[in-house]
Parts: sequence; C-alpha cells; structure tokens
Amino acid sequence: MPSPSNSKSKLQWIYDVFINFRGEDTRENFVSHLYSALSNAGVNTFLDDDKLEKGQDLRAELLQAIEGSQICIVVFSPKYIESSWCLDELVKIMECHTFRGQVVFPIFCRVNPGFLRDLQDISFEEYYKENEIDSMRVRLWKKALTQAANLAGWDVRKCSSESYVLKEIVGEVLKKLDRTYLSITEFPVGLESRVQKRSRLWAYEEALTVLKEQSGTKAIEGLALKLQGTNKAFFNSKTFEKMKRLRLLQLDHVQVVGDYEYLPKHLRWVCWQGFHLNYVPNSFSQENVVAIDLKHSNLKIVWKESQLLERLKFLNLSHSKYLTKSPDFSKLPNLEKLILKDCPNLSEVHQSIGDLSNLLVINLKDCTSLANLPLVIYKLKSLKALIISGCSKINKLEENIVQLESLTTLFADNSGVKQVPFSIIRSKKIGYISLCGYEGLACDVFPSLIWSWMSPTTGLMPYTQQFGSMSSSIVSMDIHENNLTGLLSNLGELSRLRGIWVQCDSKFQLTPELRRILDDFCNAKFIELESTSYLQQFSENTMGSELINLGSNKEVIKTLNENINEELKTSDSNDFFLPGDNYPYWLAYISGGHSIRFQVPEDSDCSIQGMTLCVIYSSTPQSMVAECLSSVFIINYTKCTIGIYKQDTIKSFNDEDWQGVKSNLGPAEDVEIFLAFGHGLTVIMTAVYLIYGESITMRMEPPIMEEMESSPKVNVQQSPNVNFEQSRKPMKNIITKFIKKLGECIR
Repeated sequence: MPSPSNSKSKLQWIYDVFINFRGEDTRENFVSHLYSALSNAGVNTFLDDDKLEKGQDLRAELLQAIEGSQICIVVFSPKYIESSWCLDELVKIMECHTFRGQVVFPIFCRVNPGFLRDLQDISFEEYYKENEIDSMRVRLWKKALTQAANLAGWDVRKCSSESYVLKEIVGEVLKKLDRTYLSITEFPVGLESRVQKRSRLWAYEEALTVLKEQSGTKAIEGLALKLQGTNKAFFNSKTFEKMKRLRLLQLDHVQVVGDYEYLPKHLRWVCWQGFHLNYVPNSFSQENVVAIDLKHSNLKIVWKESQLLERLKFLNLSHSKYLTKSPDFSKLPNLEKLILKDCPNLSEVHQSIGDLSNLLVINLKDCTSLANLPLVIYKLKSLKALIISGCSKINKLEENIVQLESLTTLFADNSGVKQVPFSIIRSKKIGYISLCGYEGLACDVFPSLIWSWMSPTTGLMPYTQQFGSMSSSIVSMDIHENNLTGLLSNLGELSRLRGIWVQCDSKFQLTPELRRILDDFCNAKFIELESTSYLQQFSENTMGSELINLGSNKEVIKTLNENINEELKTSDSNDFFLPGDNYPYWLAYISGGHSIRFQVPEDSDCSIQGMTLCVIYSSTPQSMVAECLSSVFIINYTKCTIGIYKQDTIKSFNDEDWQGVKSNLGPAEDVEIFLAFGHGLTVIMTAVYLIYGESITMRMEPPIMEEMESSPKVNVQQSPNVNFEQSRKPMKNIITKFIKKLGECIR
C-alpha cells in the first residue's frame, strides 16, 4: 500500500478539500462557516450543492469528487448515521484514505466520538433493518465509521468557540497542502536565490525559474512543475543536460522540444501528464525507470521500437484518448501494474501480456473500443485484480478464468459481459466481485451468481413437464428456446415441488422473473432464519439418527460401517454426527470451499448405488448447519443440466429424488456439486465418495480411480490418510449425513 506522502506526489488532485456532511444538521451553520473559512484561505473546496454540474449523475459526480480531493473533512452530526448517502460517501473516503493516501479529518459536531468508535447502539441496527438495508452494506458502513472515528480530529463540544475550531482546521489543511506562509520582515537579508544547491525542486516558482533560465545543476535529484492544461509551457531539451543525477521527474502539460537524448539517463520515476508527442522517442533513455505515468497523453502508440525496461514495475497510460494499442510487453518482464483506464480508442492488448509472470493489476476500465481480452491473460498466475468495468464491447469472460489462481478482485460492471462463467465459484482466493449486476464479497454474492447461469431465449413459450415417468413432485423445465410468458402462473405449484431440473443447450443466464421463481422455490435469498430450538428441528426433520464419537480409536470404524449399513436397510433418511475433530478418512474427492468438481469414473460392471457428501466447517454454537444450508445444486457440464434441491427435500430424500440425481451422474461425465449456505458458518472443505454396486462396508483404501481431468482445486485421494490437521479449529464440527441413496450434510 502506498504511503500517504508517496500517493500525494503521484496523484493529480482536482480539489483540495471535499466536505462530507449531513445537510439537515449542519449545512446552514457549521458547514457553511467552514466552507467560507476554507474558501477565504484560497482552498479549492468541494461542496455538493456548489460544485455539481446540472444534469450529471449525482452519485457518480460525488464519488469522482472524493477521488479527486487531496483532503476529506467528515463532519459527524446527530443524524449523520441515518443518511445512507453520507455513509456511502464515507466508505469511499476511507477506501481512498487506505489506498490513495488521502488525508481524512473527522469533526465531531454535537456527537460523542466514543459512540461512533463503539457503534453498539441498538437504534443503528434497528433503523436499517426496518428500511431493509443489505447487511453487508451496513457492515461496510460500520467499519468505515469506526476507522474514521479513530483518526485525529476535532470535538467541537470541547472547544472554546466555533471560530477557534475553524481557525485550527484551516491551519491544518494549509499545512497538509503545503501552503504555509512565512512571516517576512520588511527588509529581508540573505534571501538571495540559491537553487543551484538544492537537490529537490518541488515549488512551482523555483522549478519554473530553473527550466526557463536553464540553470539546472547535477545536484538536482527531483523536479516537479505542474501547469494547468490551458497554460502550457515549452522548454528546450538541453535544459536537462546538466541534471545528471535527476531521478524523479514530474511534468504536467509541459512540452519539451529538441533531442530527448539530453534528458537524464538515470530517471527512476517519470510522471508526465499531458505528454504531447504521439510516441515516446527511442532517444529518451528509460532503462533504469521503475514507474512511468503518462496520463492524458497524446500517444497513439507507446514506442515505435520496444525498449528493454527490466526494472519497470508500474505503467499508467490512462485517459490517453488517441492510444490505439497497448505496448509490446515482451521487454517489460517485471511489470506489476498496468493501468490503461479510459483509453477510448484502445482496441488491442498485445499477446505478450501473457508472459508477465509478476503482473498484479490490469485496469482497462472504460476502454470502450476493446472487444476482447487475449486468452493468454487467463494464464497469469500472479494477477490479483482485473478491472474491465465500462468495457462495453467485451461481452464474455472465459471459463478458464479459474486459472487466475491469485485473483482476489474482479470488476466487470457496466461492461458487455452478460454471462457469468461457471468456473468463477471455484476460484480459491476471489474476494470481491462486481459483475452482471452483483457486487460485494464473493462469499455473499456466489449463491446469487449461480442463478445467472440460466436465461431463456426470448420470443417462445416455456413449458414444464414431469421428470420421466415419475410423479409431479419433480419437474423438468426445458427452457433452452423459451421465454417466461405465463410461467409466473405456475409459481404456486413450483413452490410445493421437491426438485427442479433445468435442461438447456448451453450455459446461459436467468432473467429476473425466473430467478425470482427459483429464489422462492429454493429459499435461496440467504436471509438469516428465525432462531428455533435445535432439538425441535432435529425431531421434526430427521427420521433416524445415530450419534457416533470416534475419538482417535480406528477400531470403531468397523462398527461405524455396520451401523450405517443396518440403518440404510431400515429407514429412508439417517443422520450421523461426528463431533469434534473426527472425520471419515475414506473420501475419494476433496476440495477446498463449498463446491467440488469431479469426473464420474467409467465403470461398466456396476452402477452407482449412492453418494456421500461431507463438509468440514467452522461455526459458533448459535449457528447450526440446518439453519444455514439453503439448497444443493448438481451441475452436469457434459449434459448441460442443473438439478436443484431445496433444504426440505434434502432432509427427506426418497427414491424419486435419487433417480433424478443418478441420471446426472453418468460415466465419464463432468459434474460439480455446490452446497449453498447462508450466513453463520465458514466452509473449509467439501468431499464426495461415490458408492457402487457393493456393500456400504467400504474398503479402508478408496478404489483406484482412473486419471481424471479434475479442476485445480480438486484433489483425488489415493490414500486413506487424509490430513485435515490444518483445517481444525476449536469450534469446528464435522457432520456427515447419509441418505439411503444420497448422503448429504444438512445439520
């Protein structure tokens, strides 16, 4: 993370100060006085009713203003936390504080700072619960409030007068903006110019004098001259000839004419906003450069002939409206961050990007002419953040996005991407997603993303039919060439169904109407259920159960198998609870997280008789799996089918249900099983064991499987000694549910 001092030197601020406040409380008094005091001191201050352009998107304008402000002043008042608008702004402010080095000053106006630091007040939770505010959004607000309240600021209640507070605030702002004015005596002595001895020229007048008079010396190591876009200046390249030790160069809207070989050879950081040439001359030596920032340039191409820049780690060409293609990356082997934001004519990203083994960030936001991503991008093992928001011509993300094994952040909102890739839910490290209308932490949006896999083609009529020759408790929906006209009329019937089977020609998305139907059917909104007695749920939903504590004695395995075998003969559904640190160790496929993908073995001698699914999770005593498991999805990638089973169905599985599952487990078929949990527990590991035409008294060694093309996160176990030691936690429970034909972890 960049330090605040480094960030301020790299970023171009639009405003000096942004004021975040609740208008109802403070607009006509404190904030009005604060704004006047800052303006009178020459501080360029953003106030929402003063700077916003008419007809513009209000939210977008405000967020852009926050990003473009060097300092944010947050005025906390009694009704501040009742404004979702204020809180959304605060989340953005604290994000900029963390990642952009933005300075944040909190001011507590008639509120207690301790209240905001603690935030245990019941009214805060109740207010947003009553207004149906998303719980994830509330958590982000509370985190931002706590962070801001812990920063140094002013408590107006403890100050002698408002004018005193305002004077202190303005003074601190000027210090941060480096605008402190010295008190100069009427007859100053000894203030002759000594710039020839200075090593860093950051002040505007000093830098301008040196460049105009060509008085630079070899002592100068850093130089910054920032002009406005309408006030360009021209300097001869020979001006830099004597600056042999120059390492840091920042020029904004400065034009250098002449041979670029006179520019220093040992530059480490080049920030040249508004670079005026159509390409970077080869005579401009950059072999030692670590960061190149050429925002708002006139570049059409970056280099005519690629240079070997082994030390380059950061390349920012954002807002270069004439740039048509990215540079050749083959000679930038150590590049870590590539920022090509808002390059409207960029239509090509060079294939050599796939060779960048250290690349961490790709930002292509608002590159509206870019139609596709090179497939080699999906081979970047180190990539942590991919941003293609606003790329309206990019209409697809490939399934091999799962190969981006380090990816933690994906932004593809407002792009042309309409289909969520199936494989994304198998990404091990993905943390934040903004895609196809879903935004938030992956653990919260993954269940909803699953629904977006299904979407009918418009113009035709949907229909439902019985599953095979069975009763109407399971229906098959063939919607590969249908729309949803009239389907809402069947909602009452669908809500009573035990399962739903979706058949399609390809992987597709679900429209909002059908998503609502399946949400109602599968209870997949993942809201917290009302707490009920665990014992009551156990007695109501379980036909038979047996509690087994294995301890560390492996001799009881035989007894365990006998008990399971006996129970399966006498009842339809059985639960077996293995509390504490016990676990079955004869599982065939193991995967981290809440899904597992595998290929069904080819076995012509015997058919599948059953399947056992196990899950290892951590939870609190208040969170039971029965309260958290919402539904189970069985996805067959070979047949393009999805079987969906809701919570109540899993608890009372029967032969009809099993036949539906079995039909989706054909030999050599590519299958993924997804357990959709709500809030309340963390899934550590999922495992599956297929039972063939033999006794459930399983061999201590799992059968030797043929080599399978399993996903990167699936481990085919050939040894009974599965080591789960690293996953053990004090509150961990391990639960296995065996059903006559399908065993599921449901409690």
